[in-house]
Amino acid sequence: MLLEKIMTCVSERDENKAIEALHLAMTLLRNQPAVLQYYQEATTTTTTTTNKEGTDDCTSSIAYLLAGVLQRTAASSLIRLSSVADRAFVELLSVLSDKEKLQIIGSLLREWLENNEQKSAVRALFVCLSKAVASNVSRATLEATLDPTILIKGYNHTELVVRRACVQAIVEMYKILGEGFLMTYLAPSLRIDQVSLLRHYIGCSSSSSSSS
Repeated sequence: MLLEKIMTCVSERDENKAIEALHLAMTLLRNQPAVLQYYQEATTTTTTTTNKEGTDDCTSSIAYLLAGVLQRTAASSLIRLSSVADRAFVELLSVLSDKEKLQIIGSLLREWLENNEQKSAVRALFVCLSKAVASNVSRATLEATLDPTILIKGYNHTELVVRRACVQAIVEMYKILGEGFLMTYLAPSLRIDQVSLLRHYIGCSSSSSSSS
């Protein structure tokens, strides 16, 4: 399969070959997004399950596998390779539905938080989650894909950059889901000072939106 070959090339140590494969992936996603959809349907119709959080498990889909390769590559110390991989990831998200985006980002975060992936990769995913939620996603879609355990783990992460990115994602979700989201899903698992800090950032965001 073409997309599998692309992922293999991207994962190899040859930077030039990896960059060529990334450009091919972007061209394919931009000009022939139906190819991805075809492989998506082929890999998910027989393997879609429901995980313990109650959301659909997309981890066997080609989009999930490709997203993981792109985000790990985007965290590379090779600046040129990292930049192209980041653009390819944005291109991938652009051809997915809101539900698919949130499922894939959430599943990657769930896996990477459990496996203690490098902080830059986890931070980048929380940033992507924040942007995806802020892009006029519907309340129904957000509720259907919500996994509070990801947010709680992100908020309790040892690295400040990860915590900050997670907080921004929580703030964006609060704008859509409201007070019930905070009190029902997050507050019971957080300290009082953590909830107070969240309220501070939520308030700052609301004030900034009102003044703009």
